[in-house]
Amino acid sequence: MGRIAIIPARGGSKRIPDKNIRLFEGRPILAYAIDTCHASGCFDEVMVSTNDANIASIARSLGAATPFMRSDSTATDMASTVSVLLEVLACYGQQGVQWHSLACVYPCTPLLQPQQLQDAMGLLSNADAVMAVAPYDVPPEWALTMDEGRLTAKDPSQLSRRSQDIPPQYFDAGSFYLIKTDVLCRDKTLLPPHTIGFPLDSLSYQDIDTLDDWEMARLKWKARHV
Repeated sequence: MGRIAIIPARGGSKRIPDKNIRLFEGRPILAYAIDTCHASGCFDEVMVSTNDANIASIARSLGAATPFMRSDSTATDMASTVSVLLEVLACYGQQGVQWHSLACVYPCTPLLQPQQLQDAMGLLSNADAVMAVAPYDVPPEWALTMDEGRLTAKDPSQLSRRSQDIPPQYFDAGSFYLIKTDVLCRDKTLLPPHTIGFPLDSLSYQDIDTLDDWEMARLKWKARHV
């Protein structure tokens, strides 16, 4: 078949209780990921992988499919995103459904835009995978460590380098991944050899792990919608 968007939305978040369905600007935050996937027009199906019946019910009310529940083994804190995706593909396979490619879109991505998914999907035809990334604010070469208050440069030789002389470096933005399913099943990684980075601007992503992160995402959302 064609392309599927998989939104992994496990229940039981601890730092922000019920994070994946907590109200964000009046709507469950999960709604934004579902809406963005639908609005992109890139996918034949948008599904939510969850172990939580309440999340599944809300996902269905928002227009996502929940054809099966996540297993106990992929619903732990230690379960990897790859294991979740492979389980979803296996469950569809048991129903005789195969997918050519997939997007993994995290549930707490209210800043992601449909056009960004469209543009990223356009890159996948010439790659194994596409990953949403963001640039470091300062060169990681300047990193310092601190032991009992005492600072030490990780690499003292780098501290005198000017930022404009250091090539930009990027990190996983924790927003979305696109990958061909045969590559995922073969390599079991979201960073296979031929992965293209898709840089996001600062108003398009926010890793949400704490209430401070949540508030920052809310401020960015408001900045986009003034």
